[in-house]
Amino acid sequence: MDSFYPHNEAADLVQIWSLKVSNEDAPLVKAGLSFPAYSIDNDLLKIKKFDGGDTAKVYVSDLQLSEKRTSEGIFSVVGVLCAKELPPVKKHVMNPKRVPYIRQHAGIVGYGALAFEQSLMNLSSIGYDMVVAFGSREIEGWKTEKTHAVGGPELSSSCRYFTVGKNTPDNSKVAFPSAVDPFGVLSSYVTENVNHCFDNDVMYMQYNDKTRRCMLKDPATFQLGDVVEMGVSLVTWKTGRNNTLESKYTTKLVLRTLTFLDGSLSRKAYIARNARPVKSININTEEVSNTLSLKRARFVEDQLHETFEGDEQETCETRRKLARMNLDDVE
Repeated sequence: MDSFYPHNEAADLVQIWSLKVSNEDAPLVKAGLSFPAYSIDNDLLKIKKFDGGDTAKVYVSDLQLSEKRTSEGIFSVVGVLCAKELPPVKKHVMNPKRVPYIRQHAGIVGYGALAFEQSLMNLSSIGYDMVVAFGSREIEGWKTEKTHAVGGPELSSSCRYFTVGKNTPDNSKVAFPSAVDPFGVLSSYVTENVNHCFDNDVMYMQYNDKTRRCMLKDPATFQLGDVVEMGVSLVTWKTGRNNTLESKYTTKLVLRTLTFLDGSLSRKAYIARNARPVKSININTEEVSNTLSLKRARFVEDQLHETFEGDEQETCETRRKLARMNLDDVE
């Protein structure tokens, strides 16, 4: 965002929307698809490991039904969209080896809003629990990667378009939504060992405050400066081995949902940026007047000179004719 963006209004709007979409009647919360990050109850969280202990995810217990029923925790944070690399992918990747690493990415800032700051604290707390769960093994915990001079720390997350590996279960494979892959670029990369699965699927939505419902949204229509709700999950996975051949792990935020909430600030910035008056040019009227007078005087002088010169030529010619007439008369 540039200087035309109303930064001074952002914090209040982030706080208002954080409270609005976190109550029990909010569609994603009501459906159990999202848990507000700023009000996480750690007693409901459980870390589960997969792939022989090389992958870990955070699950949330549903106490309303049963302690035994859990779902992957998608934690929602409201902020201003400050970075994005969203669908569609219009061009083919030049290097085929890069295909498995193509990803969709989004980053948000909170401008110091209390709900945003508390969300960062709670996500860091979960990240700590994941580090503890891996014991003495070398693991890089989650942390924010950058801070903006205006806007504060950025919460960024991404999700790869593909899962790479053999024997991927058919029931985990899904097709690309038409809005995500309208040109068929991503679909052309699907092979036996490269697939688009549930874990690669990101839901792009728009929240209607009047009907209190969410509908699908074209990811290409998100604008920097929009107030959005970003749904993320924390995942730890193996990244390789260290010098002593021990496994190394890292914890990252995976993008799961991106919901448009409010575009009033990005609209204000666009209008201010494109409707500003053209810079005026300072003109010295006295200098211009003198210049015009000088040019006018020269023009008149040139015209008079041409007139006098023409009259003189005509006079000479007349004298010649008169002279000839006189000579003829003498003869």
